[in-house]
Amino acid sequence: MQTSKLYLLICLAAEMTSAQNEKQTSYTSEETELFTDPILTVSPNETVWEGDDVTLNCESENKQQQKNQLTYTFYRENTPQGQGIAQNNKIHSIQHSHAGMYFCEAEAKERKAGKKKSNRVQVTVNGRTAKLEMKAERTDGQIFEGDQVSLQCQVTGNPVGWTYELYEPKYIKIYETKAESTFTISSASLLHRGEYWCRAVKGNLYSLESNRVTLQVSESPVATLTPSNTHMYIGDKLNLDCKIDGSFTGWEYQWYKRDKKATDKHFETSSENTYTFEAVTESDSGEYLCSAYKADSPHSSKKSSAVTVTVEGRTAKLEMKAEHTDGQIFEGDQVSLQCQVTGNPVGWTYELYKSKYIKIYETKEESTFTISSASLSYKGEYWCRAVKGNLYSLESNRVTLQVSGRTAKLQMKAERKDGKIFEGDQVSLQCQVTGNPVGWTYELYTNKNQYKKNAESTFTISSVILSHRGEYWCKAVNGKLYSVQSNRVKLQVSERPKVTVKLTNEKKPVYIGDTVTLKCSTESGFTDWNYYLWYKGDQTYRGNQIYGANGQIYTLSLVTDSDRGVYRCSAQSGVSPRYSQISSPFTLAVKENPKTEVKLNNEEKPIYMGDTVTLKCNIKGGFTGWNFYHWFKGSQKYLGNQINGVTGQTYTFQLVTQSDKGSYRCKAYSDSSPRYSQFSHPVTLTTHERTARLEVTPVQIFEGDLVHIDCQVDGDLPGWTYELYSSRYRRLYKTQKESNFAISPVTLSDSGNYKCRAEKDGLYSKYSGLVWLQVSERTAKLALNSKQIFEGDQVILYCQVDGDPAGWKYEFWWNGSEQPYKSDMKSNFIISPVNVLHSGVYKCRAGKEGLYSKYSNDVQLQVSERTAKLTLNLKLIFEGDQVILYCQVDGDPAGWKYELCRNGCGKPYKSDVESTFTISPVNVSHSGVYKCRAGKGGIYSKYSNDVQLQVSGIWVTLSASPSSYVKIGNSLNLICTHSGNKIFHSTLTFIFLRNNETIKSSSDSKVLTINQFNESHTGSYKCGVESAGGGKTYSNEIEIKVQEIRLPVILVAGGLGLFLLILLPFLIVYHRTRGLPCSGSKSARTHKKVADTNTPIGGAVQMDTLNTGEVLYSELVNPPKGKKKGDSATKADSGVVYSDLIIGKLKKRKPGKEPTGTQEVLYSDIKLKNVTGDSAAESGDPVYSNIVIEKSVEKKKKKKDAPPADDPGALYASVLPKKGKK
Repeated sequence: MQTSKLYLLICLAAEMTSAQNEKQTSYTSEETELFTDPILTVSPNETVWEGDDVTLNCESENKQQQKNQLTYTFYRENTPQGQGIAQNNKIHSIQHSHAGMYFCEAEAKERKAGKKKSNRVQVTVNGRTAKLEMKAERTDGQIFEGDQVSLQCQVTGNPVGWTYELYEPKYIKIYETKAESTFTISSASLLHRGEYWCRAVKGNLYSLESNRVTLQVSESPVATLTPSNTHMYIGDKLNLDCKIDGSFTGWEYQWYKRDKKATDKHFETSSENTYTFEAVTESDSGEYLCSAYKADSPHSSKKSSAVTVTVEGRTAKLEMKAEHTDGQIFEGDQVSLQCQVTGNPVGWTYELYKSKYIKIYETKEESTFTISSASLSYKGEYWCRAVKGNLYSLESNRVTLQVSGRTAKLQMKAERKDGKIFEGDQVSLQCQVTGNPVGWTYELYTNKNQYKKNAESTFTISSVILSHRGEYWCKAVNGKLYSVQSNRVKLQVSERPKVTVKLTNEKKPVYIGDTVTLKCSTESGFTDWNYYLWYKGDQTYRGNQIYGANGQIYTLSLVTDSDRGVYRCSAQSGVSPRYSQISSPFTLAVKENPKTEVKLNNEEKPIYMGDTVTLKCNIKGGFTGWNFYHWFKGSQKYLGNQINGVTGQTYTFQLVTQSDKGSYRCKAYSDSSPRYSQFSHPVTLTTHERTARLEVTPVQIFEGDLVHIDCQVDGDLPGWTYELYSSRYRRLYKTQKESNFAISPVTLSDSGNYKCRAEKDGLYSKYSGLVWLQVSERTAKLALNSKQIFEGDQVILYCQVDGDPAGWKYEFWWNGSEQPYKSDMKSNFIISPVNVLHSGVYKCRAGKEGLYSKYSNDVQLQVSERTAKLTLNLKLIFEGDQVILYCQVDGDPAGWKYELCRNGCGKPYKSDVESTFTISPVNVSHSGVYKCRAGKGGIYSKYSNDVQLQVSGIWVTLSASPSSYVKIGNSLNLICTHSGNKIFHSTLTFIFLRNNETIKSSSDSKVLTINQFNESHTGSYKCGVESAGGGKTYSNEIEIKVQEIRLPVILVAGGLGLFLLILLPFLIVYHRTRGLPCSGSKSARTHKKVADTNTPIGGAVQMDTLNTGEVLYSELVNPPKGKKKGDSATKADSGVVYSDLIIGKLKKRKPGKEPTGTQEVLYSDIKLKNVTGDSAAESGDPVYSNIVIEKSVEKKKKKKDAPPADDPGALYASVLPKKGKK
C-alpha cells in the first residue's frame, strides 16, 4: 500500500515537472509545421512479463525530411534512457527495475524547430510464477518402481529462451536443468522419493518457486514362492506355487534355481503360477525363486525369497518284534521283521535278505515279514531295502535273530510296596519262566520238599504266619522238558508298624492361603493303608476326631489362623496289620504372607512422555519361584481394576503417554508355598511433557568456526530424532539422531534465530526457545614482542585473530606491498637477526578457503643501532686489587661477543661472551684508557665511552717502638707505615701477623700495642695493608725478643756518659761562638731545625732542644752493616749505634679518644763524619739518628752546613726531612 502511494507521488512530481517544462517551451506555428506530436507505443504490450523483450516506438511524422532530421529521446520517470535518430528503443530481457512511466521526445536538427513530447505510457513488469504438475502411468495416480513419471513445470507468460530447473528439497540442490518444461523419470526407483519443485531461469532472472509435489514411489509387488514340501525323498512329487501381492492380473511367471555361485538361473517361464516336478531326484535339491512381469503398471514384481528344497535318498531300517518285551526269542515264539523306509513310499516293493545266502530271502509289497514258529535254524543276520523301478533305497541295518532256551525265576510279592510282610498279610510267590510258556506246569519247593504244584505260575499264601518263614524255589515242567531251577527266595514275617503325622512341606513355613497336606505314614515308610482316622487336639477320643477325614492325606486347602493346633492319626487296612498305633502329636504353625512393593526403574528421575517406564513387583523377604503376577490400576483393590494380559513381574510402558498416569498395585502368585503375596501399596506414575533447550557453542562465533548447536531435551532419549529449525530457511533446517548439530565452516549468512525439538513415533517435545546465532567477521591485531628494538635482536610480530582459528593461514604485509611479505600457518612472524632495513610499517590478516579476517592495525617497526657504556667497579685502584670493567650494551643482547680495547682499538685487548672483564691482581702496567663494544654475525654496536684505569703502587714498613728488644712487663708499639701515590687511609685496612698468623685487622689504627710484654709475645712480626679492591701488600719482618741486661751495655752507657762530660766544654765554647742547639735561636725552635754538630773527638752528638711541651727520646739499636739511606732501622747489626729520635707534642687527651692529626714523620740521619767528609764507618763506629715528629709540621727544605775542612776529626749530624722510604 505504501509502495503505491510512493509511486503516485513520483508520478505527480513527474507531471508537474513536465507541465513546467511545457510552459517553458513555446512553439511557433512555423515550428509545429516541421513534425507532428510524437506518439509512444509499447510492443508487444504495456503489461509484460519479466524477461520479455520490449520495444518502445516513438512515432512522429517529419514533414520536411529533406531539410530536417529528427532526434528521439526516451524517458523513464523523467530520466533519459537513450537518444538517437531511431524511433524505437528496445529493452532486452526486461526486469522489475524497468517498470515505470515512459514518454519520448522528438527534436528537430534545427534548434529553432524546438522539442515535442509524446503521451505517457505506464509499463508494468510482472514476475513469473511456476506450477509443477506430476503425471503417472496409472489412472489412480499410484507409482511403482519402474514406472515412467513426468514432471511438468508450467511458468506464466510462456517464456521463450528460459531454462527450467527441477529441485529436490532433500538435497537442496538442482536435481536437473533443461530447456524443456517437462522432466521425465523413465524408470522410477525408491531413491526418487521426495518433494520436488521447479522454477525458470534466464540469466540472473528467476521465476518464483513452484508448489511442492510429493513423489511417492511404491515398492514393486513381492513374489512369494511356496513349495508343497521342503524336505522330500527321491520319487516324490514337488509343486512350486508363486503368488504375487495385490490383486494384479496378467502376470507371466519366471522360475529360477540358484547355483553354487549364488547366481539365479532362469529355467522356465509360464503363464501358470505352479510348476510341478513329477518325481524328484537328489539333483533337484537346491534354492528356488520366482518372479513375475507384465506390460502395464506395475511392470514387474520383486523376486521372491529363496526357498530351499532338500531331496534325500531313502533309507531303510529293519526292526525285529518278538512276543517278549525284552526282545528275547525262545523256541516256538512268533517273530516279525519290519522293513521301515523313510518317506512312507507308495507303490514300492520290499526285499528281505539273509546274509548267509546273499540273495533275496523274500519279496513282498508289505513291509512286514513274519516267522510264525521260530527254531534254531532261523538264527542269522537279516537286512532289507525298498525298490521302485530303477530306484532303490539304501540297505537297512543288520538285525541278528537269536533263539534261546527257557530259564525260571521265583519272585515274591507282598501286599505292601516296601516289601515288608506282617502277620496276616497275603503273600504271592510267582514262578516266572522265560518266554511265558503256554501249557507248562509249575512246581514250588521249600526246604528241599515239594510244597505245591500248580498249572498257574503264581502260588498264594492268603494269611501268612511266622511258621511260613524259610527259603523257596520253583521250576516249570512240560512233559520231558524242564526249565532250569529258579533262584532261592527268603520269606520274612514282621510285627505291625507304627505311624506318624508329617507335613509334606515341613522344611518350609506355612502361610495363610497355602494348601497344607498332613500325611499319616509309618515310621518305616509303610503304604497301602486303606483307612485312616484323624484327630485335632491333645486327646484321641471321638470328640476330637475329624469327621470326613479317612485318607492317609489330610489336606487344608486354604489355611487360616483357626487351623493352627495339634494333629494325630492312625491307619487301618483290609489286610494285616489291620490297625497301626496312634501317632505322636504334630503342631501346625501358620505365618503371615509375604509383603510386596512396586518399584519404578527410574524412580529418582522425572518421567517424560515417550520414556520407557518399567514397574517391577518386588517380593520382600527373599522369596522366589513366583509363577505370575496380577497388576491393578487405581486406588481400589478389586478385579475391575486389574490390567488384563499383564502377568509378568515387570510391567513396561514402551512409550509412556499422558493416559498412563495413575496409581499401580501388584500381587504375586505361585504354585508352591506361599501361594500368593499381599497386595502392594499403590505407586503413583506421574508423566511430564518434555521441554527442549538450545545451546550454541562457542559463545563468540566468527566466520570459519566450527559451531555446535546442542539440543538438550529432558530425560534420556534413546531412539529419538532431533529437529533443528532456522529462520534463515524459514522451515526445518536439519534432522538427525544426535542432539549436537555442527555447522562448519560457519559464514555470516548462517546468522539467525534457531530452535529445536525431539520426535519419536509421533511424539514431540516442546520447541526450545529461540536462540540467536551471531556470526561475526574476524578482526586481526598485530603486536610486537618489544617496544625498543636494536640491530641483531629477534623480532616477533604476533598476529592475533579473533577466535584463534585453527588451520588458517596468516599473511604479513610490509610498507603497503601488493603481495604479502610473508604467508605462513603460524601466527607469529620472526625476523632474526633484525637490521635497520627491516624498519617499516607492518600489518596482517588471516584466511582460509576464501574467508579472510579484516586487516590488522598498522605497527611501526623501528630498528636502532646499539650503543655501549663502559664502567669500573672501583674509584681508587691499587696494585693487587681486583678490577672489573662492565660493558653495558643496549637491549642486553644474548649470544653477542664483547670486545675490550686498551689505548686504541686496532686489535681487541680482550674478547669474551660475558659482558664483564676482570683483571686480578691488577698492577701498574694495566693502567691505560679502555673502551668496549659488542658484536654478533657481522653486526656491531657503537664503541663505548673511554674509561681511564689508573693503578697506584704502595710500600709498607713495620717498626717497633721503643725497640725490638723488649723488657718483660714493658709496653711495645708496632707501627705499620705505608707510602705510595694517592693513598687514602680511609680506604685501607691494616693487618698484623705473628709467625704468619693474623692477630689484628683494623681500618682505624695502624699501631699494634702490647701493654704488658711477656715471652709469649716474642716472634716474627709483619704487617700488611689491604686496599678496597682486595689488593694486599706486606711489610718487612721484625723479630721481637726479650731484652737482657749485659756488661757491654753498661760499659757502653758509661762510655757515653764520659763522652758527654768531655763534650760539654766544647758545647759551651760552641754556644758562645755559634749558639748551642739545646738553647737554640728563635728561628731554630720555630722551624724545628737541627744543626750539624762537629765534635773533635767523635762518637757523641748533641741534638736541638725542643719546644716546651715536646719530648725527645732516643732508641739506640745496632744498625746493619752497609746501612743505606732510608733503610729500615729495625734490621740490627753489630758495630754501629743508631738512634731514632721521636718528637711528640704533649697534649691532654680526652679519655678513650686517640689523636686524629695526620702524623708527619721527619727522619734525620745523624752520621759521625770527620772534617774531611769521610764516613765514620771508615774510621770508627758511626751513630745514626732518626727524628720522628708526631704532629703536622710545615715541610721545608733544610739547609746543610758543611763541616769545616780544617778539622779532620770533627763529627756532624745531618737532619733531613723524610716521608716514607726512598
